[in-house]
Amino acid sequence: MKKAYLDTSAYLAILLGEDGFEEINKAIKNTELYTSALMFIEAQRCIVRLLREKILSPDESEKYLGQIESDVNTFVTRDVTVDLCVSRTYPAICTPRSSDLIHLRS
Repeated sequence: MKKAYLDTSAYLAILLGEDGFEEINKAIKNTELYTSALMFIEAQRCIVRLLREKILSPDESEKYLGQIESDVNTFVTRDVTVDLCVSRTYPAICTPRSSDLIHLRS
């Protein structure tokens, strides 16, 4: 079986039906999905931000937050652990933000 790492932006594109979500769905069909546990809090934070900005209604936000909770079992996750945080592995070109670095190390 194929394996793929899904980051927060790709997950949110699928969840919210954003432009390009069909291509992502097609690419991950019949694929074992991996992600960092961090993805779930980032996705929740985005939904709450969209609610506060009145882009989503309370009902929509509740639906999406519930879907995030349900989707946890869809992924093989890597927890944010001390060994992940103290690794000296960095991309050769740039030093990403902390959350991006956690995704890369996952």
